[in-house]
Amino acid sequence: MSFRQKVQRFSFVLFGIFLVVASFSGDGFLTIFTVDWANGTDDAISSALGVLLLLFVGLAFIYAGLRKPTVRTSRRTNGGSKNVETGPFGRPLPTTDHGPLWSSAYDMEEDIPALLERARANTSPKKDSKESWKEEPWYTLWSSLHHQGDIYPASLSAVPVLADIVEHSSGPIAYDFLALPASIEATRLGSEMPIPPELTHAYTEGIRKLAEYATAHQHTEDETFNTAAKGMILVAEGKWKEADEVLDPSEETQWIQTGEEKLESLEKQGIDLTKVHPLQFHFDGLENDLVKLREKLPAIGLLPTEEPLGVHHGLFVVKKDKTTRGRMLSATKEMPLDSELLKKLTHELMEACDDCGVWYEGWDIAT
Repeated sequence: MSFRQKVQRFSFVLFGIFLVVASFSGDGFLTIFTVDWANGTDDAISSALGVLLLLFVGLAFIYAGLRKPTVRTSRRTNGGSKNVETGPFGRPLPTTDHGPLWSSAYDMEEDIPALLERARANTSPKKDSKESWKEEPWYTLWSSLHHQGDIYPASLSAVPVLADIVEHSSGPIAYDFLALPASIEATRLGSEMPIPPELTHAYTEGIRKLAEYATAHQHTEDETFNTAAKGMILVAEGKWKEADEVLDPSEETQWIQTGEEKLESLEKQGIDLTKVHPLQFHFDGLENDLVKLREKLPAIGLLPTEEPLGVHHGLFVVKKDKTTRGRMLSATKEMPLDSELLKKLTHELMEACDDCGVWYEGWDIAT
């Protein structure tokens, strides 16, 4: 936000406060409403309407001055939103004279460049822990530049900076250097968000350089980094849907990947995957929803267990503003441990679970 824009917003707030104060004053502005020009007497109704009118207008100016600029685009809009910053009462605001705006999810235009410099100062991979996603500056950069699938002018402005950091880095780098710009570009392509003219060359060159780096370093011992590299390569080719599935896989894809990892583990244990094994599949949800699923499972080839639905003590389901203790349902099927067969079955089970409003919880070999 430029200095002129800040002054404009401040003036709106100041004028709004003036009107609000005036609406509670007994003199000045209110006299034009409290005098009945026909007979020279006070009119209580006119006075009340005057107070309300001034109060409303004053609050409207304050809101217009304080409201956050609406600068964002999202893949969920399907191209419906435009990359235009709006000021008080929705008027378009021009970009600053110093290049692209740094507006982000939390209006942190002054902080984003500083956070990127912190990333430049330490390009090393994150610590391998469950809390690594909270590490700064990446936690704030993700929250500000790719907030719940939305991107902002600062998101596009950050890509050339990230590319420059990667280009001049030495040794392993954090996967976020590829995953974040890849996610931004996937969202931009999906929402058809235009690149600002003054940023076009730097942005496209940044994507190209990041893709080159990803191609040269996509086979490491860090699978998370390899995934980010794959996503970066795909978006550089314009394949944003495929990249999005790689970077942010659906629940079905995650269960398929979990199943494949389990097959690898079982094979290493010496279990013959070609033989028929009794598999047990697990589901969570509310009792009525699980009853519906139980009726669907035989058509998919699964035999639900006969025992009553068990209480799952670790699960509470919120539905229609009521919190209910969830239950579990299991079903069995004898089949070889074939990857393609399990993929197909997982797809069918996920569809059935979605129809009934329950959760699929994977499979294991029945004992």
